[in-house]
Amino acid sequence: TTEIYTLSLHDALPISVLNTLRTNTLATTGGWTPLLVNNLLSTVNAIKTSAGQLGKLFCYNPNSSVAYVQVWNLTTGAVTIGSTTPTNSYGMAASTASGFIMPVNGDQYSTAISIAASTSPTNSTAPTTGLVCNASYN
Repeated sequence: TTEIYTLSLHDALPISVLNTLRTNTLATTGGWTPLLVNNLLSTVNAIKTSAGQLGKLFCYNPNSSVAYVQVWNLTTGAVTIGSTTPTNSYGMAASTASGFIMPVNGDQYSTAISIAASTSPTNSTAPTTGLVCNASYN
């Protein structure tokens, strides 16, 4: 910190103007862990096999109709797609990329984070072509 000017007006309190130099550094730890999930169909995939947070889910849906990414707070072995109710189900518009990014804290999952794709929010029918998804988790 460097004092660059001090100003006193008559018998008023002195006023100091300070210039503070800040250096930004890039962090290599403490952020989200990225994961690419290619060809996401109706087979359940693990994002994380233990409790955690899902901070980003962004998918490209190459199909001509909407596809859904179902997300469970369960390990992959505990999910039967079409029978196990997902914690969340996100619609991905046809022939486009869409998703979400959380600002700081993601959705909390107390057991694990598992995903699969389908043609409706809760069914087991796979889209014709697999989705390409990018996820970030802690």
